[in-house]
Order: sequence, then structure tokens, then C-alpha cells
Amino acid sequence: MKKRHVAILTMLLILVVCSVAEAENFWQMYWKPGECKVSFTPEDDALVTGILEEAKARSEGTIQRRAADESESVEAQYERFLEMNPEGTPMGSDEIMFDDIGYYQWAVGLPDEQSISRDEAWRIMVKFMLDQQIATKEILIHYYPQVAYETGNDPENPVWRILPLCYDYQESGLPFSPYEIAIYAHDGSICGYRVSEESSEDESYQWSDPNGKYLSAMLSPVRDIRDEEEAAAYAKELWQMMNANPLPEGEWEILLDQHDNSWHCSVYDEHMVGLYGASFLNNGVIQQILDSVPDPARDTEGVRKAGSELEAEKWEQAKEQISKWLNKAAPGILNLVEPMIVDSVIEVADKQYLVIHADPLDSEITSGLNLVVILYADGHCDIKEYSCYGAG
Repeated sequence: MKKRHVAILTMLLILVVCSVAEAENFWQMYWKPGECKVSFTPEDDALVTGILEEAKARSEGTIQRRAADESESVEAQYERFLEMNPEGTPMGSDEIMFDDIGYYQWAVGLPDEQSISRDEAWRIMVKFMLDQQIATKEILIHYYPQVAYETGNDPENPVWRILPLCYDYQESGLPFSPYEIAIYAHDGSICGYRVSEESSEDESYQWSDPNGKYLSAMLSPVRDIRDEEEAAAYAKELWQMMNANPLPEGEWEILLDQHDNSWHCSVYDEHMVGLYGASFLNNGVIQQILDSVPDPARDTEGVRKAGSELEAEKWEQAKEQISKWLNKAAPGILNLVEPMIVDSVIEVADKQYLVIHADPLDSEITSGLNLVVILYADGHCDIKEYSCYGAG
């Protein structure tokens, strides 16, 4: 779990499959409903209550707290899930079979009447971590829970899946998200948990996977980015390179991943919904840029079609513009990938969203080229998303 854009933490809960794809088990430890119950004495209850109250007080006003309570609330996650998948059917992979849970299927919902509350799940998580000596009180007061209510793998036994986030990791030096725990929502017993190596080996901010091999590392340097001021200035330039719209106004977050010397800049609105994100190495090579300003018409009126339905003439027109943009933004990248393919098209009024990918020529590369491009009726294109690093 290396990627740390707070605004897309919901996707982290899906993409964790990638980080355990080579493992035999999904969870480090796994139990069936009722097999691993957590009990409380009056003394335990007082201790856990104190930890939760201190964590709530300390995290007040932080980006992580606001995101967990607002843009990444259970209700917000469910709305986005239905936008991606109106039928509400589970999404997952039939390629990776885990010994403990079988095939992972992702779906989120809203708690039913039989479910324990989000806060009760948090209490159980804290007590379990104390019992198992996973973390101490002094550690746990620095974490606030990002929570999902998952129903995909076993609809009869939904789980609260909790990703504790360190809201003050820059000051405390603690890992950002080293723990993950799932709790059965109906009986409060533990489903599974995982502790990443980061929790014991590496305590600095980490967006990248040190074991991955990415296209961005193969591109030529552009310029030196030496500090936050230069990173913010470069991020603003990249926005202007994507489209002609004004840069969204909001709260900026700028982080440095010292493992690969990359900068990660984000702009959030007052509800901590991400509006813009730019990630790039300190040599100016772009890893990912994302215009995430909402388009309500796309979400409510958009008609999704297969990429093969896009008219050949329109694709050639768009491809020429995209290639010119890539030659400017990421010189040489087209020499490292297969020809671009349109996966799907979303038609909205006078424009079309083109979802595009190109596989790397080198089979050892972890991820290829990913794009979302807006093609307007007059024939010109804007870049909505670009990535040559991780999920696009």
C-alpha cells in the first residue's frame, strides 16, 4: 500500500490486491466469522475510550481526518461505487486465487441494522491491536481510521475494512498507513489483518514501490526540482499543459517521497475532495497528472461504449494530438510502449471521454501508459489524466 493520495484512498482498498498478488494469502492472518472475538473488561473499555478520544482531538482539522469523514465517508464511497458500477455487482479479479478468501471481489454498501457502528469497529480494532501487540497506545493515538463497508466477498457477512492513517506523519515520523484490519460487521469478530514491512523498516513518506520498475525511470531528465516552492510552480505549469481551464483553487498538499526523490502535489476543495494531482521525479519527469474536477454531466448523463465503437477518423484526429502532447510532456515514452488502444468511450453532450492505455514493450515494466482524454465536437483534445506510473 504505497500510493498515498488521500482523495483516492477508496481505490487503495481495491488496489491492495496488487500488493499481495504473489502471496498465497490475502490476509496475514485470517478467521471465519466468530472465530476471533475481542473482549473488553471495564479497564480495557476505559483505555480504548481514552485512545479514541485523544486521536479524535489530535486529528481535528487535519487533511486525513477531513477526508475520512467527508470525501471518503462510507456514504461517499457507496455513491462512487454505484457511479462506476450502476448494477451494484461486485468488481474483482478471477485471476488471483487466495488460499484464505478465494477470489477477491470488491463491493461497498451501507451498514444494515445488524451491523455494529463504524466507531465500534474502530474500538474493536484498537483493542485487537493492543492485544496482539501490533501497536501501543502511544502509537495508536496518532492514527485516524479510513473505513469501508465491504460486501463483495461474502454478502451475508459484510466487513468493516479499516485503514488507519497517520494524520501527523510528517511531525511524528510514523508510517502513513502500515496497518489494515477487517472486522465482521454483524458479530464484531476479526476477519483478518495485515501489517506492512513499512511499519518496522521504513518510517518516511513513501508513494512509490521500491520493487517496481516503471516507465518514468526510463525517461530523460527535464529539470531539477529542489524544494516545495519549485514543486508547486512545476505542478502549476503541468496543469496549463493539460488544458486551458483555470487551475482549481483550494488547499495544497506537497509531499516528498525520499525513496525515489519524487514530489506529490495535490489540490483539495473545502470538503477534501481532490481537484488536481501531480506527481513527478525531482528531475522533472512526470509520473502522473490528474484533473479530477468533477463533471456532473458525465456521471449522470454519460453513455459508456466500447473503444471499438469510436469512429476511426475521430481516433486518428485525437491520436495525432495526444502523440504531440506526449512528445512534449514525456519525450521518448511512445518508443517504450505498444500502440495506444482506446478501452472505452464515455459520450457526454458535445464531448467524448476516451479511456486509453498502451502496454510496455518491456515485460518487466510494472505498469504501462494510461490516459483519459476529452475529445470535443470541434476536434480538439484536453488531457484529463496521464500516468506512466501505477494506476492511471
